[in-house]
Amino acid sequence: MGREGLIQQGTFVAAPEVSALDDLFLQAQAYVANLQGDLKATVDAGEVLLSGAFIASGGGNAIDAYWIEARFSDSFPSAEPKVFEVGGRVPRIADRHVYESSGRCCTCVWEEWILGEPPHTLESFMQGPVNDYFVSQLHFEQTGIWPYGERSHGSVGVFEACCDLLGITRDVFEHDIRTCINLLFYLAEPGLKGHRPCPCGSGDKFRSCHRTDLENLARRVTPSMAKQLLQLMNPK
Repeated sequence: MGREGLIQQGTFVAAPEVSALDDLFLQAQAYVANLQGDLKATVDAGEVLLSGAFIASGGGNAIDAYWIEARFSDSFPSAEPKVFEVGGRVPRIADRHVYESSGRCCTCVWEEWILGEPPHTLESFMQGPVNDYFVSQLHFEQTGIWPYGERSHGSVGVFEACCDLLGITRDVFEHDIRTCINLLFYLAEPGLKGHRPCPCGSGDKFRSCHRTDLENLARRVTPSMAKQLLQLMNPK
């Protein structure tokens, strides 16, 4: 019924607001019904829980099944979901992209996904990063090779994701962490200052160096996005 409300005997009665958790649960139910019938959607401990057999697919065909639990808080998509492989098939080690302390699957660099192209829905997360994660696990089981490549672990992997998101390449900027941080500081400010030194480290002013590249980046990465990435990079 949403916010439209209804008329009862000439009096407008507001429709009850749907909570974020209720809305997310409805998304989960639709996702299970339409795409993953072997999963079950429930609300558990204030989170939406998807549990059961997740069917990994490629090229439109089912490839294999992994037993999982995926937990979504009502802050999604601001908050990262927690995905676990619970069938004992994926070793609980960093080299298989599992956090050893918690057993949570490292499905992607979250900030890279959330700052990328929309939509950022429960379905797009499960059919995107989660599906790719398990397809990769299967391929690695069979060949010892990660089909989509892999990020480094820890802060190095975060840096790599930031560079890819920003489009930093060696032929434009020196591919190092300080350049990435300098660039994010520029993008975090409203308006690019042409008189400042270019973040590439050349010593030239921005307006006569990488102005075009930075202006193109600023069209994709808003100041708020840049601030989020700066927090992620945790510059000293």
